[in-house]
Amino acid sequence: IIVMQRRTRFAALLLVGTLLLVTSACNKYGYEAHIDDVQILDSHVTVTGWLRDPFVAKRPMECAEVWQILDGGSPTKSSDCVNQQRRPDLDAVRGEASFGFSLTAWRLKKGRHEMCVQIVPANAAVPSGSLDCRTFDVKFDQEPASNFDGASVNNGVLTAEAWVKEVKLTSSQGLYHPTWKLDGQWIRAGHPGAVLTLVDRPDVVAAVGFGQGYRISIPVDPGTHRICLGSDDGFGGFGDAGTTDAMCRTVVAP
Repeated sequence: IIVMQRRTRFAALLLVGTLLLVTSACNKYGYEAHIDDVQILDSHVTVTGWLRDPFVAKRPMECAEVWQILDGGSPTKSSDCVNQQRRPDLDAVRGEASFGFSLTAWRLKKGRHEMCVQIVPANAAVPSGSLDCRTFDVKFDQEPASNFDGASVNNGVLTAEAWVKEVKLTSSQGLYHPTWKLDGQWIRAGHPGAVLTLVDRPDVVAAVGFGQGYRISIPVDPGTHRICLGSDDGFGGFGDAGTTDAMCRTVVAP
């Protein structure tokens, strides 16, 4: 056990089996918190840690509020009882009630960010400062991205290619499924004459982190046609029509 003590605060570092426990000073309410881990995902960042609640015995029906502070901004309430899980591993070490928490930041920009945590009683004011912080680097913008590479008609066959970086826009939204749309009709697998191909795009991965290429070849009649790559399930930010002008092209078949 390594113990460092100062007149106004106490800090200890304990290594118990595989559990590394770091404690720091409490805030004015008596809460203590520590961030354990930062996970950088495609669309968001998840920060996990633990808090010590010395008031569980006195207020068993109330949970401490967890507030997150991103990049020095205003505190945002992250959780209460919903996603706080008791941490018996910490209880055993400390002999006090400890709970795990999770903070989430969606769709961050490329660059360095800082996530901090503050803990308060239910409905109490959030004090200035924080109990713990972590800095982390996001390598790519956590935003959707797409590009329509081109479309042409040769010998009565329309061929088009595009790529999409799919990113969940909210915590409740699933990933959408990019789908071709020709002259207002969605073209799915099994459509007569249509050849739909997924294309590996290492250039897209290098530029934006990840992405998938899409190609369609389909017979068309002479005349003007509009081909789009969009979303037919209401997700992806393509609007009610499921397409945007940026992901559409108009071609003329001779």
